[in-house]
Amino acid sequence: MITFNKSLGFTMVELLVVLVITGMTTSLLVTGLSTTWQNFDRLSNKNLTQSQGQLPKSWFIKSVNAALLGHPDKPMFEGTSESFVFTTFMTPNDALKRPQEVTWQINTKGENTVLSFSYYEWGQAKRQNKVDVWQFSEFAYITFEYLVSGSWNDSFSPEKGELPKAIRIKSDTQVWAMATVHRPTMADMPPEIPMFGKYEF
Repeated sequence: MITFNKSLGFTMVELLVVLVITGMTTSLLVTGLSTTWQNFDRLSNKNLTQSQGQLPKSWFIKSVNAALLGHPDKPMFEGTSESFVFTTFMTPNDALKRPQEVTWQINTKGENTVLSFSYYEWGQAKRQNKVDVWQFSEFAYITFEYLVSGSWNDSFSPEKGELPKAIRIKSDTQVWAMATVHRPTMADMPPEIPMFGKYEF
């Protein structure tokens, strides 16, 4: 006589229970992964925004760090509370790092204050390009200040080859950015001067 073992296999109810549990687990995993990716996107966007906000400061600081001087008797820097002109080999948009005359400016556009820099393109005579890099909050009072002889001044126009120790952008009572000059602030006088009597540059 042949007998059948009824315990072999799964019943329909067991299969349905397994399918329901699998479906619930999958939906929970999908929801969790979706939330995780959204958090990653938010964090990435936040970091990108912060990086974009730091970029103008980095341009300003690096350009001042790389300020240059030439002839000891020739002034190559002139600064007021609203702008300053100098020569640097770290112009923000020049990957070749060529010495260029750059002007940083604080302009008013409507009710906003804008930080910008201007430069002359290589190979194009007297064509000045101006780039707006940062817009300050409304009604902010922004100025340039120069560290000379241990004190901060709102202007600096030397009669000889000289640079300030540091330059800062001051917003009301806060310092928005500050940069130091990494090279000597006084142009070197060559030792040949006493011998030849003049210095031709």
